[in-house]
Amino acid sequence: MRESEAELGDEDLDFERLHLMGEDLPEVLRRAAHAGVNRMIVTGTSVAATRAAIDLHTGDPTRLFATAGLHPHHAADLSPAVLDELRDLAASPGVGAIGE
Repeated sequence: MRESEAELGDEDLDFERLHLMGEDLPEVLRRAAHAGVNRMIVTGTSVAATRAAIDLHTGDPTRLFATAGLHPHHAADLSPAVLDELRDLAASPGVGAIGE
């Protein structure tokens, strides 16, 4: 990249919104790349969403990265087991941040 170029990224692409895109996801990613958005962080808002975000990273490891976390809407799900699982998931390749 030249010094005069800036790379764009989306830092709040949560899995729930991506899941709603379904089969449109490849087209969404294509349009993002066309618009210059070259990297995105998929926000893990629960254990399941964190796993899914990591899976998305595995499928597109140069553009999609994950967070491991629990959204406040899921606070009732918090337990020592959930914390342990999120801690393990946070150590996965492609997880770039901890927290929702």
